[in-house]
Amino acid sequence: RPVEEVTWYECQQFAEKLCALEGLPTNTYRLPLEREWEYACRAGTTTAFFFGDDQARLGIYDEYSENNYRAHAEVGLRPPNAYGLYNMHGNVWEWCLDFFALSYDGAPTDGRPRWNVDGPTDAVSRGGSFANPPGWLASGCRMGTRPSASHYNNGFRLVRVVKKGDETTSTPRLK
Repeated sequence: RPVEEVTWYECQQFAEKLCALEGLPTNTYRLPLEREWEYACRAGTTTAFFFGDDQARLGIYDEYSENNYRAHAEVGLRPPNAYGLYNMHGNVWEWCLDFFALSYDGAPTDGRPRWNVDGPTDAVSRGGSFANPPGWLASGCRMGTRPSASHYNNGFRLVRVVKKGDETTSTPRLK
């Protein structure tokens, strides 16, 4: 099952502790940037969902239809996307490293997270949850949430930054 009911800050602490536990530099494990999350979710597609635009097919990829808003589901029960990632649509909202802004205007283009926002400092969440209607589960759907909030339908996944020539692993941890 996904980890849920964690704040954005707790996710940061978990990533830092995981780096320390494995003896890796800080930020080797981190929350994905918003654009990394969407790239991973889309898995090379341009449609609303990685499997196409048909919301009726959501039932085999998320918990919305069968779960009837009860709770998140065990990860890996539904088919993965083309990149082998599970539960990108509709299990729990997933924290991203960036802060939320209504538009992408002014967002960094150099690989840094977006932290230059006007107004409330909300962190980005992506993916939708079991408690949302199908439109909220689309690859491009995004939400801003207070970083200090923990919700029953918000969780996270980490990325592992692999530098060119890094022989310690062959694939990033995205689950």
